[in-house]
Amino acid sequence: MEFLGGGVIKSEVLEGHLVRFEDEMPILRRLESDFEVTWGSRVSSFNTETSVYFLKPLPHMTQSFGFQQEVLLAVSRYPIPEARLIQSIEQTFERLPAKGRIDQTVAIVISKAEKINDWLQDYLARNPQGRAYIGISSDEFQKSNDAWYLRNALVKQLFSRDLFEYTLPLNEDMFFFGRQSVVAEHVDAARKSENRGLFGLRKTGKTSVLFKIKRQCELAGVHTIYYDCKLSSIYRLNENDLILKICHDVEDAIGLKVGGWRGKKHSADKFLSLIKSISNQTKICIIFDEIEYISPGSLVAKHWHEEFVPFWQTLWSTQSQHRKFCFVIAGVNASIVETDRFGGVQNPMFGIVKSRYLTGFDKPEVYSLLTVLGKRMGLSFDDDAVDALHERYGGHPLLTRLICSQINTEIKVAEKQRPAKVDAGYVQNNISNREQEIQFYCGHITSELEDFYPEEYDMLEMLAAGNVKDFNDLSHDVDMIRHLKSYGLVDFSEAYSPKFAIPVIRGYIASKWKRRNKLKSDRYVVPVDRRREYVIGRCTSILRDFRLAERRFSNLAMSPLYGEAGPAEAESFAASNPVVTRDDAVAFLNQCNRSMVEPVDATGRRISRPNYFFVDIPGAYPKIWPALNRIRAYRNYLMHIKLNALAEAQLDAFLKEDFEGHEISSVEDGWFRLQAAVLDGLIIGIQAEMAKYD
Repeated sequence: MEFLGGGVIKSEVLEGHLVRFEDEMPILRRLESDFEVTWGSRVSSFNTETSVYFLKPLPHMTQSFGFQQEVLLAVSRYPIPEARLIQSIEQTFERLPAKGRIDQTVAIVISKAEKINDWLQDYLARNPQGRAYIGISSDEFQKSNDAWYLRNALVKQLFSRDLFEYTLPLNEDMFFFGRQSVVAEHVDAARKSENRGLFGLRKTGKTSVLFKIKRQCELAGVHTIYYDCKLSSIYRLNENDLILKICHDVEDAIGLKVGGWRGKKHSADKFLSLIKSISNQTKICIIFDEIEYISPGSLVAKHWHEEFVPFWQTLWSTQSQHRKFCFVIAGVNASIVETDRFGGVQNPMFGIVKSRYLTGFDKPEVYSLLTVLGKRMGLSFDDDAVDALHERYGGHPLLTRLICSQINTEIKVAEKQRPAKVDAGYVQNNISNREQEIQFYCGHITSELEDFYPEEYDMLEMLAAGNVKDFNDLSHDVDMIRHLKSYGLVDFSEAYSPKFAIPVIRGYIASKWKRRNKLKSDRYVVPVDRRREYVIGRCTSILRDFRLAERRFSNLAMSPLYGEAGPAEAESFAASNPVVTRDDAVAFLNQCNRSMVEPVDATGRRISRPNYFFVDIPGAYPKIWPALNRIRAYRNYLMHIKLNALAEAQLDAFLKEDFEGHEISSVEDGWFRLQAAVLDGLIIGIQAEMAKYD
């Protein structure tokens, strides 16, 4: 039977379920313009009976609400709703044919109860569910002449819920996004009884991943036990009591009482006896989350400073004899597997755990998150918006969710019609106010790095304050940047051009650094007594590196900059003094222009390439050209040369980068900061350019 709106009731539903419950046909007719009815059956469970249908959304419903799978519809005949109705529906989601086929995030309930939606919202407030329930009165639905009744109900009830606001670990699959390779790797390791470590910054979703690993391991036949070590009931246990607890929990997990181990005197012997007695076909995975709480660095349970080594000696010794179990450890601080000794004693964890660091979502994962949740809320993020959010928040799950939650709130307050389109412009608009609201989380994310790896945190502050040259010099020591890389905080993909992978964290750290040092700017400025040394050192390094680079570029038959002699008026450039006043800045920029910029123009004239500086150089030397163009832009600006629109735009970009968009004269030490920006830009640019050909 096919209806005018395009919806279809499949023949198996018509000739099966609806033969017995044809009084439900008028309800299904009201769905014809929005869905196809593909399956129907009577479900009896929890002492209640409910008709359940699967609805395949028509294209406009997919477009409006993001439904990619079929949607569950429950039709209840009872005038008074009870909790068992929801219990029955929840069980249906977990059973075939629903499992894996229908959308896990939403259910529609059409009931004889007049205020079914009010009852549902009250029930869900007392019994939180990840799933959204849409309640509709069957009598009101059938009597209404509004062809958009169902769509309006979905808009009102579905779009009112902020799915981005959910910040707790995900213990269900319905809102779990990405991380598929991480989960698969850990499940495969558990099957083989191999140990794994999962580390990362706070709020990167480690616990959600562990819950997913636990669910997948159990589906694969691996008995899995999860311990949240930050619970006092865990970290307050001593070594012996925790091993004893694990023994009891292993028995519960495998569903079998294993004789013999209780008769042993020591906990290590008990655990060894238990594991030895278990069938060789049995696989067990023990997950320790928030491992810091039972480690030598524990701040709340100092007995673990001494008991950590014997505890893991017991587990490792048993595992080396009987490969029936493995463990996954997770936390922020990976030192427990990276340190070879604690208190002079060999660390039993060292070398037996393969670690992985959990960083931000990649762009496709962010796209999936925003598309699925956004459409449930009546928000449509275009590709440019996804790019902007990924670039600004580095794919960090919590930060991305929090910002999108604020965007949703703004659209709600403005009473914009939904579905509402969110583009890159909207993401950028009001960004500073939104980010004020997430400052706390930025501190929470980086706090452990500051506590456990203070030297690396100092490096992070250095980069946040714009001191890139010194950061680059120190980063040659791999131990100084090991965790900055592993945690995905700094992007080192371009040599000598490090940048924050999560720019909003740069802003937080820079602001914190500024407050601590009681400065007016969050940019590092060389102290007055070191400026002479700094200027001479920078100028000398620039001349040396440009001469070396010119010879290398010549051998590669690249477009010439200056010729083998290098920059012009080298002695005058090398003798530059620290800038104090505006006149000093003009003199310095004129010297830079004569030494670094005009010779490039002269090279272009010599080889008959008009507009060589602006046409050839940007493509040939993309790292050097911005530094040279900064000299030209600031010189023209200070000498009141009329700028065209493009030059104005470039100048504004430099002012924003170097002075947060302020007038140079209004910034403390502004004229020296201009000189530092020019010199640092030149040295970083030439080093980054040469690194491409190493």
